Amino acid sequence: MASQASRTLLGTALAALLLAAGCATPPAAETPSVAVPVAPRAAEAAAALRSGIAHYEGARYEASRTELRRALALGPETPAEAVLAHKYLAFILCASGQTEPCREAFRAALRIDPQFTLTRGEAGHPMWGPVFVQVRRELAPAAR
Repeated sequence: MASQASRTLLGTALAALLLAAGCATPPAAETPSVAVPVAPRAAEAAAALRSGIAHYEGARYEASRTELRRALALGPETPAEAVLAHKYLAFILCASGQTEPCREAFRAALRIDPQFTLTRGEAGHPMWGPVFVQVRRELAPAAR
């Protein structure tokens, strides 16, 4: 009978250990991350950026603005993508007479990349060229 009692005691102890192990919190290093995966959001942001630029080039400015803002909200994968989204958004805002929001879009681009410049053709545009130059001068002391 000692054998039966030993098995029962061993079975009970084993069940208690398994139950306790199932409730135990794993060490922090083994705890899986619950964060949203970065890759799908970055891919979606890149797609929104491409779509925003395509809409811009097709003169569909409202659709472009929506896509560029979506790209920025999703979080572009690289600073260069963020700068590009802000640049095209600034172009749309300046062209539609929204000078202060245009300035803010250029400020955002220059805060990300203080070396950001417009191409010669972009800089010569009468609506956003002067705004960009003004914002760049405004932020120049901050870059030093």
